Amino acid sequence: MRQVLIATSASARNGLVGMGGIVRNTASGGANDNIVAKYSATLGPRDEQNAYMAELEAIAMVLRCMPDGLQHRDIIVATRNRSALQAIAKPRQQSGQGAIREIYRHARRLEKGSNTIKMRWVSSTNESFTLGVKAKKPPHQARSTRLRVLLAQRRRLMVLPESVGGYSKRLDKALPGK
Repeated sequence: MRQVLIATSASARNGLVGMGGIVRNTASGGANDNIVAKYSATLGPRDEQNAYMAELEAIAMVLRCMPDGLQHRDIIVATRNRSALQAIAKPRQQSGQGAIREIYRHARRLEKGSNTIKMRWVSSTNESFTLGVKAKKPPHQARSTRLRVLLAQRRRLMVLPESVGGYSKRLDKALPGK
């Protein structure tokens, strides 16, 4: 059976949480198997996201992007986040239920084409797993992130000075609830 090998990775560095992945088609059976797709994205600041959720989202994203016409393949998803794999295996009372639901939905969709999906844990000390290193590459700076930072700076500039509205503020304090 022809294989599709997928490596996902998530990390939290410098106050930001990011995810990435790489998809390799091993149908040719050689050392130069072609890389079909790769992606990386910054999800947000660490106080809003964590690496566990980022890993679940990375797995959900890669399964979501697999084409419907894929048939008779052995799809192997490799990750270094053991807790994400445990949550997928037993999803009862774990956080990240939305992402886990997405993973199951897309896994069922892919299994309709006679594909098998296997999730595998790879030790972080395993240096022979080169796809994990490629999936862990830092994402490029996205425009939307830059735009969000610029808009936040702009909002700070658009605040009224302290001297404006003093009478209204005193009146609001005197008449609570009105």
